[in-house]
Parts: sequence; C-alpha cells; structure tokens
Amino acid sequence: MNSIFYREYRNRSLVFENLLFQNHVVETLKREIEGGNLPQSMLFFGEPYSGKLTAALELARVVNCEFTGEWGCSCKSCTQSLSLQHPYTLLTGSRYSMLEINQSADFLINERSRSSQFVFTRNVRKLIKRFNEDLWDKEDNKYKKAVSSLNNIEEILYLIEPTQNLPAEKKLQSTVKKILTECGKLANELPKGNIPISQIRKISNWVRRSSSGNKKVVILERAELMQDSSRNALLKVLEEPPRDTYFILISEKRSTVLPTILSRVRTYSFKHRDNKEQELILNKLFKTSSDKNSIKEYFLSYSDYEGDAFLKIVQNYTEFCFNKDGAFSDALDSKIDVSYFNEFLEVFTNELKKIYYNNEGIISLNQLEAINSSIRDKVIKLLHYNQNPMLLLETLYYEVKRIIYA
Repeated sequence: MNSIFYREYRNRSLVFENLLFQNHVVETLKREIEGGNLPQSMLFFGEPYSGKLTAALELARVVNCEFTGEWGCSCKSCTQSLSLQHPYTLLTGSRYSMLEINQSADFLINERSRSSQFVFTRNVRKLIKRFNEDLWDKEDNKYKKAVSSLNNIEEILYLIEPTQNLPAEKKLQSTVKKILTECGKLANELPKGNIPISQIRKISNWVRRSSSGNKKVVILERAELMQDSSRNALLKVLEEPPRDTYFILISEKRSTVLPTILSRVRTYSFKHRDNKEQELILNKLFKTSSDKNSIKEYFLSYSDYEGDAFLKIVQNYTEFCFNKDGAFSDALDSKIDVSYFNEFLEVFTNELKKIYYNNEGIISLNQLEAINSSIRDKVIKLLHYNQNPMLLLETLYYEVKRIIYA
C-alpha cells in the first residue's frame, strides 16, 4: 500500500459496522489498513454465511473512499460501493444468489422499509455484478442470453432503490416478481462452480489497465472450485499484482485451496458464530426471530425446496442406498447442483450416523468409515476437478451399496 494512502488512514477509526461477531478479522484489517500493510492478495475462509463477502465488499469500499473510510460516508465512491455499482470492483465465482434474493424479496414485501429496500437491491446487484462486461466476452452465448435479463432488471429496479418511495402493495409485488423471474434466468447462465479461465484472463487484462488513481478490487468467491487452467492463470497475476490492486479470494476451507495459491495470499479465518450470535444477526438485519437453528437454515428455507422437502430428498436417497435392488433414478429424482452439493452430503452423513447409532447391526463402524471416505472423495472431485454433482452422487450411491452388500 502506498505511503499517501496509509498516512490518510493512520489516525481514523475504521469500523466494519456491518460485519458482526467477527471481531478478530475486523481488528486485523483495521490494524493493517492503519499501519499501511494491507496485503494485495488475501484469502477469507470460513463456513457459509460467516460474513466473508460482507467483509470483502466493505474492504473494497474502504480502500476507495474519497475521505477516510468511516461507516456511513456519503462520498461518490462509497455510494457506488454500497449499491455495488463501483466501476473498480469486480465480483465473480459461485454463490447461493437466489437464496439471498428470494429471502430479501420476502423481507421487502413484508417490511416495506429503507433497510429492506437496501438489502433487496444489494442482493440483486450481487448477481448483476457477476455479468460485468470486464469479465465476459461479449460474443459469449451465455452473456448474450443474459443481456436481455440485465436490461429488464435495470428498467424496473430503480423503483425499489432506497432513495425511492415504494410503490403500492400490488405494484411492488408485481415488480418484485418480474425481478425474481429475470434473476432466475441470470443465475442459470452463471458458470457452475469453476471460474472460467476466460474470466481470469479478462481480469488479468483489466487490472493492468489504467484506473485514474483508483484502487481496483477483485473478489473471487469459491476460489477452491477453480480448475487447473484457471488457477494457473490466477497464479501468474498473484505473483506480481499491479500497484493499487487487491485480490480477495473467498473459500469455505483453507485446506481446499492449493498450497501454491496459499503461498501468495495472507489468510483471514472467519469463526463459527454460535446460535445466540446468529439469532442476533437475523434479528438485526431482517427483523425476525426465526425458528431456524442457524443463518444457513434460515436462508435454505427460501430455497427451491419448501419446508422439509430437501431433508426428505436426502432421506429417500439414503433409504434406497440400503435397498439392494434400488435404482439411482428412484433414489434421487431431483437435480442437485453445485449450490446444494455440500449441503446434500452433510445431511446424508448425518442420516448415516443416525442409522449407525439407532439401528444396531444395519451398518458397522468400518462400513461407516468407508462410506465417509467415499464422500470425501466426491467432495475433492467437485472442488478440484469440477465434476458433475449428479454424476458424483450417482457414483457415491453405487459405492455405498457395494460397501453395504460386499
């Protein structure tokens, strides 16, 4: 970080006010910015819904603030950052976008407040941001398909911006419904899991272009899902990042990121927030006292699977694993994409444990350990080789049968 930048930041109180119960990360980032040693390449890692993207976006706002980065600053740069329209911040990678958008749509319709307007439009723009023209080849078929939806969203999203008075109830509901439909179309055009090498190359070119004194921030979610070609292209940029450029990689686990990348980044661990902390976050952000046990469960309640539908899908899969003659098509007739893959395996593992502890003799400890090993293998194949989640679940299904009936 250059000397002018850190002199400006040395004597001010920087507060990541929207990053709750991650005090260690907040204090570390404050200290590094104020001391002038914020690294150009960072890895934020921790479980889903622990605030990693929140921290990355807030850091992007702070480093480009026209003044001293305080929370609530209304300079042009901070205004652009808060609405996720800052021209020098890029965002890409896999995310549970529709869960957030569906949840915030419900929050908006029920709450009708400035805060709900802000949350909804910001979540929509988290998705829109991934279609920045600096990330895509304009001749890419997926990008061409996305343009129509992008235009349709922009034509009506302004009606819900926090600076606007909300339309009447029926008008609001119809507007939100249209936005949700177009967002669903956009989400379908996003790369699944892997960040394509074409995007890494576009990013590499973008960071080397002049930025008129602004600082560029590149946020890469689910960085562990990148294939070898994308990782190798990224490594070249991380080796010598251009001046005033910051890369923030986001991952669920540090151990899933390759050592060659780890050697080039400074890591920040986002802790597990206990049930009380998560309850307070839900109440503060969404004005709700949810009956869910965690933020993750709360958001999953807005998934394509209503109520206990997801659990029942996994339970059916588990039941057929113990049916010697059952076919995979009978065990799993719903598509599980990369967004739900880890969740599926987590629930499946819990179901196996229940069977082991509650049904003596159905499955042995050795068999359970063998199945867990097979599950870990499937996680690795998704993370490092970006294999099709449904094919992995089918392979796992027949491997479990072989283990049980060997």
